[in-house]
Amino acid sequence: MADDGKQTINPIAVDINLPKNEFCYVSEKVELYEERTVTKSMSFHGPTLRIKILPGISYRAGNIDLGKRTETVSTKVDTGLLYVTNKRLLFIGSEKSKSIFYKSVLNVDVNYDGLTIIKDSGKNQHFKFRKNVDLTGNIVLHFISET
Repeated sequence: MADDGKQTINPIAVDINLPKNEFCYVSEKVELYEERTVTKSMSFHGPTLRIKILPGISYRAGNIDLGKRTETVSTKVDTGLLYVTNKRLLFIGSEKSKSIFYKSVLNVDVNYDGLTIIKDSGKNQHFKFRKNVDLTGNIVLHFISET
């Protein structure tokens, strides 16, 4: 405990190169999820019937197109390491890397299964993990309040 009643946390050593004056405080293995819009076509394909009305004109019955249904689903995008530094969140995955600076974060939702980062532009990011979720969330919220 520091003299002012606040807890302090020390930086940890990581195996990535960080710029001068940037320090890492948390490194966690996470799964990255993003919201994706999925459109599904809804139709019925059953027995069909074709009735000839006039030469060249016929009536076909049996297939019913019910339209399209669009929904937003959470989709796993990648697995990798999430680094929480004093300047940003850095995700290094097997498929892609992401850097989210705290000044672009509007809010952080700390869930039982990870953190959801709500940004001012682009897709929101959900980092799923179970270890040290509350501590990681508090550290991120602290650095956001410092920007």
